[in-house]
Amino acid sequence: MSQITDSQRSELFSQVMRECKLGNDYELPVLLNLTAAVVVVGSLQLALRHPANTGSSSRVVRSVIDKIIARLTDDGFPGFAMLAKLGDDPQSDGMDLSGLGEG
Repeated sequence: MSQITDSQRSELFSQVMRECKLGNDYELPVLLNLTAAVVVVGSLQLALRHPANTGSSSRVVRSVIDKIIARLTDDGFPGFAMLAKLGDDPQSDGMDLSGLGEG
């Protein structure tokens, strides 16, 4: 989104608050293959390392990461789950995942 005025920002926030009340139980299903799941988790883990990424947004992201990893484990893909967990360790950065194919 391009630059918006203070008035537009205020209206946007009001609209989002109204929608939040209407869609309190809304869930967005996201379909990811195994490669895409690991890549998305890795990108989210990298984003969590940014020093300004704190507060409620970072807690939501951490929850999404943990749920994806748990789902991989529960669905019988413990290797992919372990690979995804490695993304929490900066020393594991730079692993070549090109052999996994594309999402």
